[in-house]
Amino acid sequence: MGIPAIAAGDELTLRGRADGTATSLYAYMAVTDTTEEVAGKLEVLSYDQQVKKLYIVPVNNAQLPDVTALQNVLNTVYAQAVTRWEVVPVTGGSGGGDTRLCTSVVVVKPCSPGCL
Repeated sequence: MGIPAIAAGDELTLRGRADGTATSLYAYMAVTDTTEEVAGKLEVLSYDQQVKKLYIVPVNNAQLPDVTALQNVLNTVYAQAVTRWEVVPVTGGSGGGDTRLCTSVVVVKPCSPGCL
């Protein structure tokens, strides 16, 4: 059926398998002293870690955020998604950023009343 789980206190540890592989975790209920029934089943999917790069480009000579702090927050938020972030500050060039990395630009502006 599934693979053995290791219990330690309130935590249960399962060892993952290859990327995209499902592992079954079964919960059993004692019917008698010698018989058990399956009470539930949980399918756990394993994924390889993804590494994403975030390039931060200052616009109009704006000050960049703390790269290490931003990277730590992103890694904490995306840890459950098995994703690790590398934050790369991009400086230089006449506009405050290296435009060779830009394939598209997204400008976020505050929305005035009635713009939606």
